[in-house]
This record gives sequence, C-alpha cells and structure tokens, in this order.
Amino acid sequence: MRRLIKFSFLQTMSESAHQLKFNLRRLWMEHAIWTSRYIVSAEANLAEKQMVLARLLRNQDEIGTPNFEVCI
Repeated sequence: MRRLIKFSFLQTMSESAHQLKFNLRRLWMEHAIWTSRYIVSAEANLAEKQMVLARLLRNQDEIGTPNFEVCI
C-alpha cells in the first residue's frame, strides 16, 4: 500500500507564489495550444494561419515578462 507524504514546504507557499505558479503554468499551456494550432494551420494552409502565428508570437512577450511583483 502506497502512502502519500505531505511536505511541509508545500503548505507554506504564499498566495502570491501560488498565483505566480498558476499564471506561469497557464502561459505555458497557452503556448503549447497556439504552437499546435499553428502547426495544423501551416500544414493545412488554412486562412487563419497568420492570425494564429501573430498570437503565438505574442506568447513570447507574455512568457518573457511574467509578473514577478506578486511574489514579493
């Protein structure tokens, strides 16, 4: 029988640190989704290809400048 072990450091994470973790995870999920959509659009030569590419490239700015101020 496996037991789950609770680590105390997980319980001491501040609300702002949780929010930062959530925001970064959301950004990376969106990046994966837009990358996948661009690959499909490019391969199928869909009309939305340029819009999807523009949105994908916008993710670089969002990932590169996360809001670390909430961690303080």
